[in-house]
This record gives sequence, C-alpha cells and structure tokens, in this order.
Amino acid sequence: MTAMGRRAATLPLLLTDLLVSALGVWAFSGWLCVYGHLSFTTCLWISPLSLGVGAAWAAHLQRRRLRAAPERPDAAEARAELGPADSRTWRLLSALSFVVFGAGVYASWSTESTLWWALGAIVHVGVVCARVGGRERHGPIDVSARPIDLIALALTAAAGAITALWVVIPNIDDAYYLNAVLFTLEQPELPLLAYDGMHGEPGVPIQQLIHRPQLFEALVSLVTFALGIDPRACFYLVVPALFAAAASLGHWLVLRTWLGRHAWIALPVVLLTLAAWGGGFRSYGQFGYVRMFHGKGVLITFAVPVVLYYGFQYARAPSWRALVSFSLAQCFSAMLSSTGLIVTPVAAAVAVLGAAPWTRSSLKYIALGALASAPVIAIGVLVKLELASGGALLNEGVSRTLWVPLGGVNKGAAGLLLAFSLPLALTLLRAPQRWWVSKLVAVTLLLVFNPWTGALLGSASARLISWRMFFAVPLPLMVAATVVCGGELLYGAVRSGRDRWPRMALGLVITISLMLFLRVGHWTHQRNDGRFDFAAYKLPLTAMEVSAAILEHVEPGSVLLASRSVTTWMTTYPNRPQIVWVRPAYNKNLERYWGAEESWARERLMRMTLGGYSTAAALDPVARQLDERCVDLVVIKGKRNNTPLVRRRLVARKFRLVERVRGYFVYKRLVRPPRCRYLPRYPRGVHRFPGA
Repeated sequence: MTAMGRRAATLPLLLTDLLVSALGVWAFSGWLCVYGHLSFTTCLWISPLSLGVGAAWAAHLQRRRLRAAPERPDAAEARAELGPADSRTWRLLSALSFVVFGAGVYASWSTESTLWWALGAIVHVGVVCARVGGRERHGPIDVSARPIDLIALALTAAAGAITALWVVIPNIDDAYYLNAVLFTLEQPELPLLAYDGMHGEPGVPIQQLIHRPQLFEALVSLVTFALGIDPRACFYLVVPALFAAAASLGHWLVLRTWLGRHAWIALPVVLLTLAAWGGGFRSYGQFGYVRMFHGKGVLITFAVPVVLYYGFQYARAPSWRALVSFSLAQCFSAMLSSTGLIVTPVAAAVAVLGAAPWTRSSLKYIALGALASAPVIAIGVLVKLELASGGALLNEGVSRTLWVPLGGVNKGAAGLLLAFSLPLALTLLRAPQRWWVSKLVAVTLLLVFNPWTGALLGSASARLISWRMFFAVPLPLMVAATVVCGGELLYGAVRSGRDRWPRMALGLVITISLMLFLRVGHWTHQRNDGRFDFAAYKLPLTAMEVSAAILEHVEPGSVLLASRSVTTWMTTYPNRPQIVWVRPAYNKNLERYWGAEESWARERLMRMTLGGYSTAAALDPVARQLDERCVDLVVIKGKRNNTPLVRRRLVARKFRLVERVRGYFVYKRLVRPPRCRYLPRYPRGVHRFPGA
C-alpha cells in the first residue's frame, strides 16, 4: 500500500482522534475552570492550549500508525479465524436457545415486563458463548478504511448533518441549555457554570448542581465566540451539524470491529434505525440526530460508540497509549452531559470486560483499564461533595422501565430481538469477530440488563439514572449490524449449501423483525410536535410568535410574570426580561437558595396568570406582590383566565392590555414605581453578539 493509500486508510481514525483527544483535554481545562471558580474569559485563554495538546496527541498517534507495517488485506481478513464447522448438536442447541429467546421477547411484550426477555436472552447468549468460547485470538483490531468506506462515511455524514438541520422537534428542556449558552456569553466574568441565567436575578446559583460538570454549553459558547455568530444559530445549527456528521465516524469504528469489511453497508442502516426509533422524548431516536444540540444527544449518538471503540482497542491490545486515548474518550463523553458521569464508566466497563480475553494474565490489564475512568469518577465524587454541602437534589426525576428508552413495548420488543440476535448471526456466518462479540453481548446482559445495577446507580445519583443507564448500550448499532448479517445470511443460504437452513431461518427471522420494527410504534418525527423546516431554530411556532410579541414591549429592567408555556421559551432570547417564575422543577430546585416560602410565593403569583383565583379575597394578597416584585409585564393564558376580576386588579396597578396573540393577553404597566428603577440587575455583557 502506498503512503497516500495508508493516509487515506487511517483518515477516519485520525479525524476521530483529533476530535476526541482535543475535546478530552479541553474537558480537563473546563473542569478546572468550573471547580476552581474561574470565569469563562479565563477558560477562553486556556482553551487554545488544551485543544492544541489534544491535537498534538492525535498527531503523535497518527505518526505511529503510518510507521507501522501495512495491515493484512481484506481478503486475508475474510479468511482469518474461520475455524472448523460446528457440529449438528451445537447447531440444534443454538436454534433451541434462540427459540427460548424469542419466547422471552414475546412474553415480555405481552406482559410488559422485561424479566422474561432477560431470562431468554441470558440462555441464548450463554449457549452461543459456550459454543465459541476459548477460541478467540488477541491483538489490535484493524480499522483501516477502503475507498468504499470513505464514500459511505462522507454520504452518511452529510445525511446526518442534513437530518439534524431539517427535523424540528421542540422540547421544553431545550430552553435551559440554550439559556446557559446565552448567560455564559453575556456574563463572561462570572465563575463558569456557577449562576442561574433563567430568572435573570443576580446572585441566584445554578439550579442543578449536577449540571456544573456539564461543559457542552460552555463548548457551544466557545464556538460562538470564535465564530462571532448568533448563539442560537450556533446552538441549533452549527454545532449539531458538526457532531451529527462526526457521529458517522463513531458508528463506523464500532461497526468495523464487529462486521469487518461490511461495516460501510451498516452505516445507512443506523440512520434508518434512529429515524424509526421514535416514541416519547426519551427514546434512542429522540436523542439521535434530531437532538444533537443537547449534550445528551451527542453523548448517546456519538460519544458512547467512541468510548466503546477505544475500550475495544485497549482490551484487545493493551498499551499506555491505548489507555490514555481511552481515558480522553471518557473525559470527552462525561463532559457532554451530567448523565455521562454514569453512562460513560458503565460503557467503558462493558467494552473492557467484553473485549478483553478472559485469562488470568488479562486481569492486570482489566484493572489498569479501570484507571481510565478515574477522572470521570473523580468529577462524580466532586458533584456528590457539592450536593452534600449545598443541598441534595430536590428534583431527581422518576424511575422508569427499560421500555422508556426503547420507545415503548412494541418497538422495544422488535428492537431487542434484532439487537441480541447479533451473536448467533455472526456465529452462523463464521465471522472472525464472533468469538469476542458474543462475549461482549453476554457482559452487556449481565452488567447492564439486570434489576440491580440501575437501582444501585439510581440510589447513588438520581432516580432518573435507572433508565438512562441503558443508553450505555449502543442498541441502534447492534440492530444495524444484525440487519446486515441477516442480509448476508439469506444471500449465503441461496448461494451455498453449508448451513443453508439455519442461515435461511435466522435470516427470515431478522427480516420479519426488521419489518415489525419499522412498522410498529412511531417514527422519530411523528410525535412531539415534529415538523420539517431546514435550518430553522428548534422552537415551537406558537412560542416564537408569542415571544416576539412580548419582546416588543420589553424595556431595560423589565420583570415578566407568565406561565410555563411563555416563560420557558422567553429565556432563549438575548434581550429577555427578568422572570419571576420559569418552571415548577426550577422553582423547586432553588428552594435551597431562597427557601420553600419564597418558592411557594412565586408559585402562587404565577397561578394568577392561569385563573387560579376566583374571589377578591384570594387574589388581592397575591396581586400586591406585583408591586413588591416590580412586575411590569403580565401575560394571561387563555380568554377564560382573563377574568374581569383579574383585569380590574391589573388596571388598578396601571397595567394596560397592549397585545393579544395566540390566546395570550399581554398587559404592560404604563408607570413603573420609582423604587423599581433601582433593582439590582446584571451588567450588560462584555462579549456581545448578533441579536443581543
């Protein structure tokens, strides 16, 4: 292979190393700023150095790869480790175990319990592992790319970026993350990720301490500052498109380790799988390409596959360089979302325990592999210490079942049947990777899909981890790999007589399961107010119209009182007013700062906008707070709530109706009390941007 060919073959890995290593080192500097109470301005000065160190490390790895001996060609890879044909007894046992697995999936689907599926999966994967156990060989995994791989990567990267820009699915949580970007840029001299920007009141701390190590919004702020563009454009368009394109690299690296030279075929299948995996706001598809402006979306779609790949490489060929890259990948993953503090070590453990040889000599390398998670675990300990000193989580979310990330029982049952058919499919194909992929799936079942891990992690962190933990398993990639294997099984059954009927049977089962997976449930865009609007901000149309009408009446120092459907989205605008009450969860979380009585007072005042008071005796004590809190904008939701009693109390305080839009009534105080001119406000930000 020529030097140019070697460079082209290592291009996907070079790009991945550059991105992951640079952002992994940058995560260290970001955490230093957060827990050292340094400002965003200081982080800006540190960032070029940390990004440069990460890029230098990637360049070092690339030089070593180019100096290495050429890898064996694909033809040799295809013939390697095929091994002898299996006996009829093993084929019969594998078929029976698969029937047990299918029965477990059906029982779980009919009873909405994951117990039967788990038991059937353990039996099936256990038989397959016993069938292939003890035959694996060790060594680095070849991930060199052929021209067809590069073409497929380019096409799927473009398709992923277009999907991220084209599909609009608003979520009320989006406002919190975009507001963090805006506030960071507006107040760069404040300690990074230390204060709340939703309410606009000076001194209010960040409402969730677990979000302090979440650096994705700080990264968006950095990119916004470097490009000098509107933060909303960077948040909704630029950064999501870049990570959506990069996600194909992570997918291809994992699929290359599982499928060898057929990985390029599975790349578009991953896109199809994520597009079809809808259902609720918590499914794999909803955190896929359509939500790459969330750190959690990047974590699940891109970072987890990257952590798995670097874990595979370390486990198959341990070295200090592989260990460093593995650790940097975990730092990159953990800084994207607070969920990453739990999901990342779990994914790392699955990768190392599943890919490492199960021999006595490998125990020391497995133990050393745990050191790669030390930075992430250390940040988790810091979060626990902050919670212990600053107040425990007041809003932990709720515990949910496995069916939640799977998009419901129907979609989930078909997806599980496809994903966990991968070991048997690879075994029937006699693929070189079948030895350790079967073991990897077994470790996944034992470590993640058991009733104790989620409960344990949930009790140590927050209840919502009980279901988010399942995102440590790349089920969409497993489904795509199984679909490709199913096609190869059917093709091989037609061409060859060896194992024709087992191959034909499994190929048909995979085909039928794929049809059910695509047919049942909802696709990603079919629920949650999804629409197609290329290069548009991911905001509800009603919220955009109402917010624009309110912003016309906002003056410097304005204070807004409205319900959640208005206040949440108002926080996404640079020239937003100060807000009394934003969301119930945020109001609850800030009890540790201003107390339960203040939270209740704000809640009672907000209920005025929803018609919560029918008598003057109940409304008058609440209405007096409009003066005490210097509120000069009130938005009443719905004609039914805009009662004569409410109108009289507003008019008595010199409010006038100035706007009526989409069923919302906007009242503005014409004369502000003199004392309200001297309320403490945040200063005008140092770093200004378009739209501010």
